[in-house]
Amino acid sequence: MKAKIIITPKKAVVDPQGKAVQMAD
Repeated sequence: MKAKIIITPKKAVVDPQGKAVQMAD
């Protein structure tokens, strides 16, 4: 889970919903 967030930090910051989805995933 952390790996995904670290791999795509910009996407998480640009898309808050995407970040929530990644955390849930």
